[in-house]
Amino acid sequence: ITDITTHARLSAGAFYRYFGDRHELTIELLREVQGEMYEFIRSPFDEADPISSVLQSTQKYFEFYAEHHALLGVLVELSQTDQEVAKLWDTTKHAFYSRIARSLERGIAAGQIRSDINVNLAAEMLGSMTEFYAFQRFVLNGSALTETTIEEATRAIAEIWISGMGAQA
Repeated sequence: ITDITTHARLSAGAFYRYFGDRHELTIELLREVQGEMYEFIRSPFDEADPISSVLQSTQKYFEFYAEHHALLGVLVELSQTDQEVAKLWDTTKHAFYSRIARSLERGIAAGQIRSDINVNLAAEMLGSMTEFYAFQRFVLNGSALTETTIEEATRAIAEIWISGMGAQA
């Protein structure tokens, strides 16, 4: 708390006026990064060109994860032991899965994505694959991963998404 208040040029009393303890501050920081992440990654699904839509959103996701890897690492780690953080992380994942599912539904309606998939399950699988890769690469420093650029990783994941959905890359 002393480091935080010194850096922010606040008294300890001012800090405790806004936050009861470090846990409240942590929750607030994690909520803020969650909201920023959701907005930053927003990109419209282009029914005529699904691969560029997936490339754009995946690239943004990786950029955000790279820049905020420390906070996202804390979010994932604390979600294992802190019920409030776990709920926040679940809410974040659900929001992304819902966004992916809506994009898949638009792709199906446009005839760009096969219609025999379980949209919600596919969204969870695709989102989880992307998140786990980002976590390994940016939080765990990618030691178990093939050396590649973010652009190459983005392209590979987008191609897996698109080929798995039956769309043409």
